[in-house]
Amino acid sequence: DLRLDIIQNNTVVWTLTNPVIDANSETFCFTVDATDVNVSPYGEFSFEAYVEFGLNCGAPQTVPIDDRSLVDICPESGCPSAILACETSSSSFGEFDLTVATPQIYGRWAQKDLMITYYPTKDDAITETNQITSESSYVPTSSVDKAYARVDWNPAGATGSDCYYVVEIDLLVGVAPDLTLTDITLCGPEETQAIVATPNNISELMDVSYVWKKNGNRIPNTGSYLQVNEPGTYEVTVKNFECSVTQTVNVTQIDFDVDLGNTIDICDTEVNTTLSPKITDNSTPGMDMSQLTYKWSTGETTKDINITESGNYTVEVTYNGCTFVDVVSVFLETLPVVDLGAD
Repeated sequence: DLRLDIIQNNTVVWTLTNPVIDANSETFCFTVDATDVNVSPYGEFSFEAYVEFGLNCGAPQTVPIDDRSLVDICPESGCPSAILACETSSSSFGEFDLTVATPQIYGRWAQKDLMITYYPTKDDAITETNQITSESSYVPTSSVDKAYARVDWNPAGATGSDCYYVVEIDLLVGVAPDLTLTDITLCGPEETQAIVATPNNISELMDVSYVWKKNGNRIPNTGSYLQVNEPGTYEVTVKNFECSVTQTVNVTQIDFDVDLGNTIDICDTEVNTTLSPKITDNSTPGMDMSQLTYKWSTGETTKDINITESGNYTVEVTYNGCTFVDVVSVFLETLPVVDLGAD
């Protein structure tokens, strides 16, 4: 906006804001007549002209001008939102991605119309020193709450423009939950285990909330732990104010039957007898049967064993830390010798 102040005795007695602008010659003209000087008595007056413009991210600018002034006025740009860095320690200075502010500053302007560079202080931005080169991973060297973007304008068709201004960017550091979860294996349908999502840095958190999901579906649980007895993909999101972390726990269920059969009675000790367990897989997901291990009460570790005497035989079959057991009784009897004498 262009403004003309009419001044008498160091007091503004009237202001005009309706100049005639000549775009071709890049000049403007105010016309002043008696109706514009509404004071009494008449006397000497002075005139001061100003150009006023606003910047989205700074105080309105007012520049006094005279008939010899050449004013280069920056257009408005977008105002960036505060940038949040979520760290797991309240003592951290934070790591900030300043590039998220870039498209907000561009606003409606094309990228070729302006150049944006970032600096740690306002003075640095003005003097173009200590430029931040790691814009996507800026780590301050001290506890600060601001960074600065220098916006240099070069609109299409303009040459030699020295127009720039400095945009202030708020930097916020939030404490994110520090979460360490591991996958769970359930041994059989009767076992239950707890997924405990209490953050390691719980003492530094002020407003903690929990959201649980199973296989992508929300679970009606808002506590810090969840008892599970079914296989599936469990997800928990732990939030502290605006900082959150999400982790997934894969729960598998190992369940298989070991069957050595019923009691075995053998009436011929000359016949080789082999014990071999039958394995029925009920696991989710299914097992790799080649990874099963065996331990017999005889000390043997093969799947099959030969027996030569009566007794109770036990086999322990293990898969991924889960062990299932079966036992069978074996009775070996010697066939009686029948002698009917001579014919």
